[in-house]
Amino acid sequence: MSGLRERLRKETSSAHKRLDEALIKHDLTSRQGLSDYLQVHYAARQALNSAFSVNDNDKALGHISEDLATLGVTKPAFHTNEPLSAPHPLGLTYVIAGSSLGSKVLFKIWNTSTDDIVKRAGKFMSFAKDSSDWKDFLAHIETCVYSEEDTKTIIYSANYCFAVFESANRRMIGGALSG
Repeated sequence: MSGLRERLRKETSSAHKRLDEALIKHDLTSRQGLSDYLQVHYAARQALNSAFSVNDNDKALGHISEDLATLGVTKPAFHTNEPLSAPHPLGLTYVIAGSSLGSKVLFKIWNTSTDDIVKRAGKFMSFAKDSSDWKDFLAHIETCVYSEEDTKTIIYSANYCFAVFESANRRMIGGALSG
């Protein structure tokens, strides 16, 4: 395992654990639970696209939009007030690409739903479990060397991403993201 991967895992573990524990509470087999989960992802990804100056044509956002429409739910608006100085795209990639690993477990839960509408709103759930971006990320970091300064920026950026997802989830629970 590369030094960067090990440091990312170690230095983001508490943020990662908090987010996992928060997201697993959404009942992905129900319309409301899936809607809430998708709204969290939509809002967080929109905020991260803005913070990282990423092009808005994210496939995941398209799938989430279609699924929300199938569920009859509007897309949420979300903007983080937390500034991000000098974001490093590898921090974003670590969080987004790495989420495919947990998404495989969530997909299995979602797939047990007996609600036809929940099943039709599964584009994102199917897309999110694809781990090819994670494999590409691992191959990339195994072949590159990063300075200590870059490593700290990558770790900071990854923790920032986890915090944006957590914040979107808190706002969803508080009702600030819904309709």
